[in-house]
Amino acid sequence: AELIAELAGGTVLEGEAEFNEMKIEEAVISISLGKINKVLGTDLAVSEVEEILTRLQFTVKVEGEEFVITVPTRRGDITIPEDIIEEVARLYGYDNLPKTLPVGASKPGVLTAYQMKRRVVRRYLEEAGLMQNITYSLTSAEKAAMYALDKRESIRLAMPMSEERSTLRMSLIPGLLDVLKHNVARQNENMAVYETGAVFLKTSDTELPEEKEHLAGAVTGLWNTNLWQGEKKKVDFFVVKGILEGLFRKLGVEDRVEWKQAIVEGMHPGRTAELLLDGELLGFVGQTHPKVEKKEDLKETYVFELSLAKLLNAELEPIQYTTIPRFPSITRDIALVVDTEAVAGEISSIIKEAGGKLLKEVHLFDLYEGERMEEGKKSLAFSLKYFDPEKTLTDEEI
Repeated sequence: AELIAELAGGTVLEGEAEFNEMKIEEAVISISLGKINKVLGTDLAVSEVEEILTRLQFTVKVEGEEFVITVPTRRGDITIPEDIIEEVARLYGYDNLPKTLPVGASKPGVLTAYQMKRRVVRRYLEEAGLMQNITYSLTSAEKAAMYALDKRESIRLAMPMSEERSTLRMSLIPGLLDVLKHNVARQNENMAVYETGAVFLKTSDTELPEEKEHLAGAVTGLWNTNLWQGEKKKVDFFVVKGILEGLFRKLGVEDRVEWKQAIVEGMHPGRTAELLLDGELLGFVGQTHPKVEKKEDLKETYVFELSLAKLLNAELEPIQYTTIPRFPSITRDIALVVDTEAVAGEISSIIKEAGGKLLKEVHLFDLYEGERMEEGKKSLAFSLKYFDPEKTLTDEEI
């Protein structure tokens, strides 16, 4: 030690230093004969269990059918009663244990109503031609705030791996735009994708964020291509609108969803609509802003994002079946000249409200803005279907 100290240029202290000493003590475990037999399905006697434990060189004290077992320190793996049961089974022989089926009430597993509806949503979108994607929950601070339905302060990780994955997302759309960008750069120019996933909204600095499940989609390129007929259909607002209308019809809420032109940050100001379900904001749909498309190297792209929880938790009226009608329906077409800024959806709602109980359906089938139309005006043509289950309607009644 003196030589080592001399070579090290110092002195060696006398005495001992001890750190984190492990104190090993014998474990004492109590277990009853009844529990051993119940778990193993056996009918062992006290003497048989005592003999097995003695063979293991455990100290065993028997009090009626209760065993108090002292486990030597060399068996540090035995600390709880279940470990004793395992040792008894091992020495008794696994082949000697009786073969029995579990006993007790069983309940078949089923999906909740919400889970079943979510599966309907996914299947519908896949049948419509959209592919499911799962994107990162983490994004950049810039993208985290884009397209959020609920604008809140973003949530940043304490130690992010990179700036591109530093912030919890508040919208699914930026991730889907990254998917489109990645594919378009590899000559997959006709893309239609969707995602169901959680967004994260800040509640306070000390509590966990609020998680809400959203549904989002993104479509770009050509929707239909029939080269032999020379027909091509580019994606436009009405393609995506039709997809969502079909989804709402599938879920039974089509008549309760209202479409309103809106201004949304990051979206084209003239091709964006908010969706209201029973008067509450459900989401939005429209074309991404040309500046965003240029930045992401994308062509004309349309996206939508909805609150999936609001959509699937909407209360539905039970389906009622009616007999096949005995009397025919009657259709009338009307054309209305209105201001160019007038919204067809609002006019349709007014017609439904004023049409009375005999008016069953209203459909817009024509829009005309031609040289014979007065400046600042347009013509909207609606088809109205009337029906009375009790009789045939007359022209006077229509």
